[in-house]
Amino acid sequence: MSAFEKIDAAGATPATPSTALTVIPVSAAPSNDDAKNQNEKKPDTKNQDVKSRINDALKRRTTAKTAYPTAPKVAAAFPTQSPPQKKDTPTLFAHAPQMRNKDSGPEAALRATQRAAHHNNADAKPPQWAKVTWQQNLFGAAIISVVLLALWLFYGPAVNRDLRLANTYKIDRTLQVEHGSCKRYFFLLSTCSANLIDKSSGTPTKHTASYMVMFRNLGGTPLIPVRSTSERDAVSVRVATSDTLTNRAASLYGLSAFCLLALFIFARRLATGRYSGGPALTADH
Repeated sequence: MSAFEKIDAAGATPATPSTALTVIPVSAAPSNDDAKNQNEKKPDTKNQDVKSRINDALKRRTTAKTAYPTAPKVAAAFPTQSPPQKKDTPTLFAHAPQMRNKDSGPEAALRATQRAAHHNNADAKPPQWAKVTWQQNLFGAAIISVVLLALWLFYGPAVNRDLRLANTYKIDRTLQVEHGSCKRYFFLLSTCSANLIDKSSGTPTKHTASYMVMFRNLGGTPLIPVRSTSERDAVSVRVATSDTLTNRAASLYGLSAFCLLALFIFARRLATGRYSGGPALTADH
């Protein structure tokens, strides 16, 4: 007899009331092996994602290593100069006082003058007058002389007469303007002429009044005949004797001065040999 049976028989300890328990059949309760199998069947998506990312990163790294050379290989394939070290920087100015002493003084000034003279001689261009031959200078002097002579032959006497008789010109009804015309050149110079007929005497006589002005257009100006009270043979038009008399004198004397200056330049070039192939050009070289 066991110890539990002896206690029950003696009645030393009362029996505890039984509680209701649910009996589970053995076949219905899942075993530990089944739970393990079910856990193994469920895919662990998180671990798989992490593993796939790691594998992709390793593959990319391997591909990059094979496709591109490493830094030491690139440096070997394309060698570059190493940057100057800091300890070498102060040595750049170590000989600065010696250089300043070498580039100063009379010898350095003489060398600089010689270099400048050599540079100027090497890059010197011939003067402008060296491009003109003596024939061209002679032709220019001849043209200027002809222009100057024509100015004083056609306009000089009339200008001097009108300046002398400026306040004596009056309108005369015995004079008749037959024809008048003006020409303008380059908007600078205008030359005009007027044909007049004098009917004061028995036989009509013709007179021509010529005048030249600058920087003025006389087109459409009325032509009124005038005669000097001091000299009856001095006839002209009022626009020439009063309106533009000052302009006429300034134009004549200004053009004459310009022609004289040009004539002096041409004559000086011919006299001093300043032309292409002349003695002045050969002496300079």
